[in-house]
Amino acid sequence: MLFGACSSVPPAALPTPARPILPLPAPVQLQDVKPTLEDRNGDVAVVYPQGEHQKLTDNLGELYRWIAEAMTQLEFYRREED
Repeated sequence: MLFGACSSVPPAALPTPARPILPLPAPVQLQDVKPTLEDRNGDVAVVYPQGEHQKLTDNLGELYRWIAEAMTQLEFYRREED
């Protein structure tokens, strides 16, 4: 007597657990910076008015924040694949 040992129906596959989805990094919020060009003895120089340097610094910090958040996500999903 045979009891399904030779069944042609494959066993049901176990469901794959759902991978958690992390939220996307917050959008980059850059401040508008308005440089001016000045002629200095035949050379062109990019000049930022007073206060614009702080905006440049803030923008750079904002970009670093976004990169750090994106790298955290990338590392998380790489660990999930292992």
